[in-house]
Amino acid sequence: NSAVRGMQGPVFLAHELGWKTVQLAPCDVPFLDAKLPPLLYSKLSSRINCAAPYSDSGLEPLLICAQTDGLNIALNDARLAAHEVISKMKTIAVKPAEWRNAGLGERCFMNINSAEDIQFIN
Repeated sequence: NSAVRGMQGPVFLAHELGWKTVQLAPCDVPFLDAKLPPLLYSKLSSRINCAAPYSDSGLEPLLICAQTDGLNIALNDARLAAHEVISKMKTIAVKPAEWRNAGLGERCFMNINSAEDIQFIN
């Protein structure tokens, strides 16, 4: 999975630098709301090492906030899909009712992957 391979190096570097947590954000989510990372971060604890948002479309595995050590270990197999990496962690789901209560909208999760997507949002 190219997404998982793309995460391995940066997460390993964050681990080596001693960063306690990382927030993943793919480049094709231009409307990411600044309220999402602190909401996800607030869910981490000694028992939960990953917070994964669920949009109306489902799991958003590339928008997780995670404790760096746990994510670094979970990323040890580049053949896994991003949702499989998350399943190896102690993950809490942040569902639509919760992020809506925090003032976030579905647009926060919109992927822009083509010229048609750009026309759709305009």
